[in-house]
Formats: sequence, structure tokens, C-alpha cells
Amino acid sequence: MDTDGSTLLGFPEFEVLAQRMVEAVSSARVEEDLRLGRELGFEADQVASYHGVFDHLDADGAAPAHSAALPLRPSSDMMRGARLLAPACCGLAALALRTEVESSPDPFSAEQRLGELAERHAAALSWPSSKPLTYWGCDELPFRMAMPPHAATCTVSQALIWTIRESGMRCTRGGKPLKNAGQSHDHGDLAQKVMNRIGWSKFNSSVSWVFGKDPWSRIVSAAAWMGGFNATEMPDEQIRAFRSYLYTKLPEQGTPSTVGVFNYLHSISDYAYAVPPGRTEEKQVVTYVGSVKDISRSFKHVCELLGVRREHCVDPNDPRVGQHKISSGGLKVSADGKQLPTHRVRTVDLFDDELRGRVARIWAKDIERFGFVCGEL
Repeated sequence: MDTDGSTLLGFPEFEVLAQRMVEAVSSARVEEDLRLGRELGFEADQVASYHGVFDHLDADGAAPAHSAALPLRPSSDMMRGARLLAPACCGLAALALRTEVESSPDPFSAEQRLGELAERHAAALSWPSSKPLTYWGCDELPFRMAMPPHAATCTVSQALIWTIRESGMRCTRGGKPLKNAGQSHDHGDLAQKVMNRIGWSKFNSSVSWVFGKDPWSRIVSAAAWMGGFNATEMPDEQIRAFRSYLYTKLPEQGTPSTVGVFNYLHSISDYAYAVPPGRTEEKQVVTYVGSVKDISRSFKHVCELLGVRREHCVDPNDPRVGQHKISSGGLKVSADGKQLPTHRVRTVDLFDDELRGRVARIWAKDIERFGFVCGEL
């Protein structure tokens, strides 16, 4: 910390020390949450979904004010309901959507959404764990979007919500309007798992898709979410912290679903490929695999699959579509509480040869199937 060799701790050095302490506490908190989730029988992706719900509800950062409705340290019953609360990660993100007509009630009001969330939570507590959670779009337009974590799923979901709205399409289930485009945002809905649960005929009965993202970029996003490094630090410190975290947390080899704290990422193949009845080898079982790298073109193809006219297809980069951000838990803020600018380090620069190779070995199947390249995002 004594960067100038003065043997004294100046204010800039104190800032660095304080920031590292914040990051250490944040990382420890994430680890503790993951440990608690494992003790309660939940995978890392389910804990991540729970965090997403809380982040959207705790808009003002005043966690205690919301603790009565959604405690930071959930009970086992609350954790059982977490998977069914997961749609809020993107559904509640639609708070930015507002009706243009002042005289009509806002269908995306926070009050209505929180009421629906409370109803879902109450129902979730009494549902057996074997109840299927996969949603299949709207009654008027069945479809299924797979939800790999850290692959722009919230951004694409919001673009989908806007697109349905712009096209004038009804989106209901059982006559009730849906606010989340009929998607569950369940990161655990792997293709083979869903197919085994509901059968091939149902699985193959509608348009389906998944957006793919290279594994190096997904690892960077996951490491930031878990507090492994902080994007507001200077580049050299980001690189040091990121590599140190990965050398500790990412094994030299393994499979995507068994690599320690990163196991919730799975692989894009897990969401797109499965072995249908009567076959012995995997095949692509979703209608379309899009690319986060080329998200605009890919989403246009999704619109075509859904029969949405081009002028009603809302680009994921449209300013109306909120971009989902991953918080590292240790963001620097100014004295007046404003977040300071980040110093974004390129993905390719965060990795050294060894760590880049570890990711390549673990996610080799994705790289071969989808042509992913380190540094494409």
C-alpha cells in the first residue's frame, strides 16, 4: 500500500486500502451466500436469481426497508420460493416501461408488480419442488427462451417485452396479462432437464431460442458479480485481482457444470443441445442459437421466427431497453453518492495464457460448436 515509500499512509493510499477492504467483504459475502444456498439445497444459479430479485426490489439501496418483504438472509421457505421469484430479475426490470397515454393506468406500475410478486411468492411456498417452472411465452404466441446466466438474457427479455408491446400483440396466460413475456428466467432450465421433465412433444411444440456468449466473457461477468474484481479500479489492479481470483476459484480442468463457484454458468450447449427420444447422440433442440456478439441481427431473426413485423422489432440496443449490469459489490462512489467511472479492461487482457487455456479446456464443446473466440466481446 505504501506506493511512494514514505512509510506513511497518504489519503490516496488509504483510498486503495479501503477499497480493497470493501472488495474483500463483498467477496466474502457472496461466498457466504453461496454456502448458505448449498446448505439449503440450491445451486449457484438459483442463488444468483435470488440476488437479481433483491437488487431490482432494493432500488434505493436501503436493504433494511425491504427486509420484511424480502429478507437479505432468507429462511429456507423463502429460498424454496426463490426460483419462482426469479422472473422479477427481468420482469421487474421493466419498471422503465411506461405507457404513453396519461389518462390510462400504467400496466407496469411498481405497485401492481410488487403485488404480483407477493402473490407468486405466496404460491411458491406451497408448491412442491417437482412442479415444472418453465414458462412457454403467451397463450397467443407460445415460445421459449433459454436463460444461460451472464449471456444478455435480461437485455433480450426486455427487448422482447418492448417488441410485444410495440406490435400490439396480446400476451396473456389464462386470460391474465403477463408482464415478463411469459419467461421464467430460470438459469437451471437446461435443455435435457426440461425435455425429461415435460417430454419431447411439448418441448418441440413451439419456437425456442438461446443467445450464446463466449465463455471468457461470461467468466469475466461472473467474477465481477461474485466480487472477484472491481471494474472501477485502475486497469493494472483489475488484472491482478481478476487473475488472483481465477487461479483460486477456477480449476485447471473439468466440465462447465462442475467447476466450483462457476458451475452455475453451465455451457451454452447445455441450453441448446440434448438427446431426443430414439437418438443416442446430442442434437440442437432449440430452433435458433443467436449471438450476443451480434445481438441486433440475432434478435431480428427472433422477431422473424415469432412473425413480428420488422418495424415492430425493438433492437436490444434501443435506448428504451435497460441494459442489465452486473455489480461487483465494491463500486467506488464519490462523496455525494454518485458512482465513479469504470476503467473497462478488455476481456482478452484480463486473462494470461494459463487462465485462457483453462477456460478453453472446460468450455471446449461450446468453442467448437459455436466458434467462440477469446476477446470477441
